[in-house]
Amino acid sequence: MKIAGYMRVSTDHQTNLNQEIRITEFCKRREWEIIEIYQDVESGRKRKREGLNKLLSDARKDKFDKVVAVRVDRLSRSLIDLIEISGKLSDNAVSISFTEHDIDISSSMGRAMFQIMGVFAELEREIIIERTKAGQRRARKEGKRIGRPKINGMTIDKIRRLNKEGLSIRQISKDTGVSVGSVQKVVSGKRGVSPVKKPGVHNMEVI
Repeated sequence: MKIAGYMRVSTDHQTNLNQEIRITEFCKRREWEIIEIYQDVESGRKRKREGLNKLLSDARKDKFDKVVAVRVDRLSRSLIDLIEISGKLSDNAVSISFTEHDIDISSSMGRAMFQIMGVFAELEREIIIERTKAGQRRARKEGKRIGRPKINGMTIDKIRRLNKEGLSIRQISKDTGVSVGSVQKVVSGKRGVSPVKKPGVHNMEVI
């Protein structure tokens, strides 16, 4: 059995490491071969994700037989998107397994359970959104700054220099104290720079 792992976290302050460990151990116990692990640092609300799009593209090329993720909400927090994703995979004879859910979408009962889990994922997302908005309103009333602090220019330069020296993303993260996701964005040129890093309230993103 050839496997494609999929991992997702919502912000670059989080790490996919725990998901990777669970997926790897799950497949090892079943003697499944992991062909590639795809990952994203994006909100579960977003349908267009680089890692997910590449996974779906590779599914059409018959690169693997099954996708393994930790939970349904790692694929998406939108029921409509979950149905679309599972449909595209099924069209290419690719099934889905989850390390935390005993769901087999190849059966009618499995597909029903998959959609039920999708409903709960979507509901949880809406609850998180409401809590986030309430927290932001409270922070504004208290005069606190809302938004994600950017990395200063000196740190950006150091990350780029270490990358040119051949250090891994995780080693650069350890050396600079910057999250793995932020280092990845700096290296890929997607992260902005702030000349002064001001203290404040981080933007609470919905996962």
